[in-house]
Amino acid sequence: MKKLLKSLLVAGFAAVSFAAVSNVNDVSAGGVTTTRILTRMYNKQGDLVMNRALAANTPWRVGYFRVINGSLMYQVSTNEFVRAFSVDYEPESWSVSIDDLFGKWQAEDGTSYTFMSNGHNRKGNVSITKNGKTTEGTFEFNPYGGDQIEIALYSDEGYNASWIRYCTLNGDKLTFNNEEYSAYRVY
Repeated sequence: MKKLLKSLLVAGFAAVSFAAVSNVNDVSAGGVTTTRILTRMYNKQGDLVMNRALAANTPWRVGYFRVINGSLMYQVSTNEFVRAFSVDYEPESWSVSIDDLFGKWQAEDGTSYTFMSNGHNRKGNVSITKNGKTTEGTFEFNPYGGDQIEIALYSDEGYNASWIRYCTLNGDKLTFNNEEYSAYRVY
């Protein structure tokens, strides 16, 4: 009886969460996140939700992702998010690939990025020029569904020692979501 009540409770939360996420207007990611263990949730401000958690090994429909207090979070209900590192995420579809990123991009702040292939399916080389200084490094491309991507850059020198950028890649425009500026493809 206890197991039945627990299963019904989890199913109820899933149904409510799916309905809530389905009604969000600004859905920017599609997919399912699956918890590994009992997973705590956070509100839009990044505060821990004290009276609820997601059961272990349960799938949850994702409405969109958002960077909150520097952490990537997936929306699992109207005002509740889980940290990306605490769940497994499977996007419904990837409309962009690493090949779409290759080439030269010029940012609004004058920084230029040149992304090049190094023969791996998710990793490449990058050259960044800012204020007359060029830094070489590598990057990793991670799709999150739709046109949402993560670019993790690794460099041994200068101002860009290591960073992660959450981006929207739309044709010739690369928008850095967590910094609210864009770069445009240079032909």
